[in-house]
Amino acid sequence: MDVCPVCGPLGWRHTRGIAACEKCGDPIPPSSEDPLPVASADDYRLFADLMSRNPDIGQNAVQQLPDAMQAFSRTALVNVALKAAVISSLEFSGRGVDRLLSADAAIVADVVGRGAALLRGWPASIRSFTDARLGEIAGNVAAYDAMRRDIRWIAQRSVAEEQQLVAMAFPDIDGRKVKTFAKDVRYYTATETNTLLWTSSRQLEQLRKSAALRWEELPGGLRKRVRYDADDVDELRRILRNSVSPEAVGARFELPVYAIGQMIALELLEAHDHAGAVILQGQQLRTGSVDDFARHLHATAIRQTPPAGFVPLRSAMMRFPGEKPWARVLKAMRDRHIPFYVEGTQGATTRNMHVNPARLPRAPLSQTERGDEILILTHVAIRDACEILGLGFEETANATASAKIEIIRRKKGKGVARDDLVNLAASIASTGEAAAFSNRNAVELYHELKRLGVTRLHDAWCRRSLVELGLVNDMCRTLLDRCRGDGDGDALAPDL
Repeated sequence: MDVCPVCGPLGWRHTRGIAACEKCGDPIPPSSEDPLPVASADDYRLFADLMSRNPDIGQNAVQQLPDAMQAFSRTALVNVALKAAVISSLEFSGRGVDRLLSADAAIVADVVGRGAALLRGWPASIRSFTDARLGEIAGNVAAYDAMRRDIRWIAQRSVAEEQQLVAMAFPDIDGRKVKTFAKDVRYYTATETNTLLWTSSRQLEQLRKSAALRWEELPGGLRKRVRYDADDVDELRRILRNSVSPEAVGARFELPVYAIGQMIALELLEAHDHAGAVILQGQQLRTGSVDDFARHLHATAIRQTPPAGFVPLRSAMMRFPGEKPWARVLKAMRDRHIPFYVEGTQGATTRNMHVNPARLPRAPLSQTERGDEILILTHVAIRDACEILGLGFEETANATASAKIEIIRRKKGKGVARDDLVNLAASIASTGEAAAFSNRNAVELYHELKRLGVTRLHDAWCRRSLVELGLVNDMCRTLLDRCRGDGDGDALAPDL
């Protein structure tokens, strides 16, 4: 009701009542346009009250908004609401609040009602709008950048309050594009992820392919733009910080690395199964489980001078052929089935834990104890090769060379093919193994074997010859069990 059919638009300078023309005095007829939607009446009133000259009415309107919004001035609220409504309106395209003055009443009503509704739910309301728009323009680089410019336009004025209002919804609107519309989920850019995880672009690609991290590709030109879920990155970083390698665990307890796989299989230690940790650092163990095991050994050890007949665990384990059943023995020691002594307060290792060799189990390592499916180990270090064969460094080098076993260069030295080494251990035996198995003096036994003319093989003794003398365990059955994978080598044993 703002136009007189005879005189035209009303000026409201000399009113003759709200329903009469100020010039001719004739009644003003009702508008012929469609009424505004009743459902949006509250939004119209809220917006009108925010613009009221009456401070009490204006303050009452502000109090209808969320608590976080009530600290802002009405001017900032109205400006941000209008601009946000303009870019989200389906009826009004483009930017420019001034153009609303010449727009149809229905369009103006749609914009102001939409603005009030956005204020009621700010900042979640504007984020919901951008989320929906992102779904519609996925892969459209131009549309993505245009929407970002629209959001920046809302806070373009040099008014701190308006900028703060927009920052409530988009804290990174003026930063990297990768973070602009990060929804309620925290994201890291590729650069930030590389910094936190100490990774390279190639490793990030591996993490994406393995689904080790949740990630999202953003519209981009020739260069691929990706952002990574911050919670996933933080969790992987925490795992890496609380992880330790099998090599480090082996060094701590003076164990061969293959023994760590046994200990994981027997649940003495806990491995991380996070794909990202395996990709970045290989198989890793939880540091807490290693510390717990060390504490158990420390608490179980008898802190006295070992009695006569007790020898270091590493020496006692030489009685076993090839790879030794370390986990089975250590579990028995932890559970107090095999008493052991450690002098002083030093941490327990295989060199300072003293045991009675007679208390050790007789059975060699079985296939199920190896833990091959947990710790994949195709090559072992020269130090561990010596332990498997029971030989010194030079003897091991000579034996592996004689048997033509593959030795490769690795990041941390040389590696010896593990399966070939186990096969070699099945055919040869060291003096140390025979002495430990038969409880004999190694030097005296060596000279006795020389006098007997026992066959030498690959710079060691022929295992079959020592088995016949009852000086070592027959590893042939163990090797067949491992090859068959069923723990039963009886049917094939007579063939060897």
